Amino acid sequence: MRKLAFLAVALALVVSACSSNPGPSNGPVSQQRDTLLIPSGEPLTLDPHLVTDAGSHGYTVLLYAKLVRLEPAFYDKNGELVAVGIDTTKEDMIARLQKGELTASAVVVPDLAEAIPSPVVNDNGTVSYTFTIRENAKFSNGRAVTANDMAYSLDRAADPRTRSSTAELYLGDIVGVMDMQRGRIINRVSPQQDKVTIDLTGVEVLDERTIRITTLANSVSPELFMMKLTYEVASVVDKVQTEGPGRWTDRPNSTGPWIMVKRDVAEIVMEPNPNYFGHKPEIKRLVFYISGGSTFLRYQNGEVHFTGVGVDDLDVLKDVRDPSSELSRQYFEMTEMTTSYIGFNTRTPPFDDPLVRQAFAMAVDKESIARDILQNLAIPAKGILPPGMPGYRPDYKGLEYNPAKARELLAQSSYGNNLPRIKITISGSGSAPSVVLQSIVQFWKSNLGVEVEIEQVDYATFLEQLKKGTFQMYSLGWVADYPDPDNYFMKFESWRSSANNEARYSNEEVDALIQEARIEMDPQKRLQLYRQIEDIVVSDAPWITLFHSKDSLLVKPFICGYYPTPMGISILSYVSFCDS
Repeated sequence: MRKLAFLAVALALVVSACSSNPGPSNGPVSQQRDTLLIPSGEPLTLDPHLVTDAGSHGYTVLLYAKLVRLEPAFYDKNGELVAVGIDTTKEDMIARLQKGELTASAVVVPDLAEAIPSPVVNDNGTVSYTFTIRENAKFSNGRAVTANDMAYSLDRAADPRTRSSTAELYLGDIVGVMDMQRGRIINRVSPQQDKVTIDLTGVEVLDERTIRITTLANSVSPELFMMKLTYEVASVVDKVQTEGPGRWTDRPNSTGPWIMVKRDVAEIVMEPNPNYFGHKPEIKRLVFYISGGSTFLRYQNGEVHFTGVGVDDLDVLKDVRDPSSELSRQYFEMTEMTTSYIGFNTRTPPFDDPLVRQAFAMAVDKESIARDILQNLAIPAKGILPPGMPGYRPDYKGLEYNPAKARELLAQSSYGNNLPRIKITISGSGSAPSVVLQSIVQFWKSNLGVEVEIEQVDYATFLEQLKKGTFQMYSLGWVADYPDPDNYFMKFESWRSSANNEARYSNEEVDALIQEARIEMDPQKRLQLYRQIEDIVVSDAPWITLFHSKDSLLVKPFICGYYPTPMGISILSYVSFCDS
């Protein structure tokens, strides 16, 4: 559910080149071997139950634990798992990744839970999972994490008063969640920390460390349900803190590997959580710089440890791609599991006509955008799924660029050449629209004779209005939350709220195929179902898929164990300082 504002964050680490502020005054950070300085941005929220964007997720994944989590994993060309977690940060593993011998992905592992439980099918067809909380699981203040804490957290996420748009997506299979989301259950959680009355009939506290979660009959396979539980909305939070006075997210009582020790308009500072049950980070401090400013010169001067390399840095980009360059040995370029796209509101004229949507899609030259504008820092997106995702088809054609056919489709549509006023809304704060967006608008003008107005709104307002389905057309991106096609195609289910199906797309056949795939246990049959879904959705064109982004960044040579992960899974707990 990690939405990306189009191009502003779709090339997340690429644009980090212009999001930092000066390093500390006591000398270059290259001499400080306990603090990692990271160009970053202001999070929209640090409440994990409200996270929908990649920027906020980058922080909350460090602060909060869940029953299960995703760990980075490498697979060889035969699809065999060769490294998980800290093993992926070994020098030889990263070298093999850079050579293309390995593919980066992720696997589900226990987090707060001692183990991943086996499913138990009940007489009524529901499926139950009994989790045991680790005995050494604690909040950062030293209090033990209990089953009551986990139950309360799930209940809070599902409560409509929390206003979580992600509970529907990732917790909706749990018995009672959708009833609560739709107001059919009145929340009755007790104010006492040691006494929690849970409304969700699918969540039961069996004892202090044991919780049973039950999913609806025929709703989701066990493997997929565990993947969904890795998303931030399933994080445990401290009830005393969340229901207490003040803005609790300024100093959250963490259960993850890091605690936040400072937050202001310029920076966010984190240190290792002394009570964390898992791997203890080697680095003693993370400093995320929020204020704007160029970072490449600071990187050269040893004042920051990372910098993005983007399309505005053509000379640098040419240099780092040259194997003989010294900077090339500090350079990473990896395709992310992301898809950037133009979305249509399929219930608003003229995009309620699929012929109009198809015409707009076929009028855009994605190849030239990726090659000429983005300097191959992206791969043209012909379908919905990104590279690295099971089911991705590198030879997929989709709706190919064909201006003549696009004009023909528009003429055949119910609107013909009598289109209403058309406006595309993007996130921004007064700066000029991206070159990519300007090019797309020009394609529509040149190839269709259609003028499209660009409207900019600030990022927070953009996401809020997007949830309400108010835009006629919008630009966005989607980062995979887990390595399964379901994470993409859930965006096209007709019964989803406008917060999760912003295109308001509806197709009964797609709905049925998604549900069939969700419970299919045979991997090959599942992939075939998803290919059918992709064919239909691409043809219906609720989205114009544009490109799959690449992480393109420089990392100081004395930073060991770092590489960009395709889904933004944090490996900062495994990173260390080493000899340059």
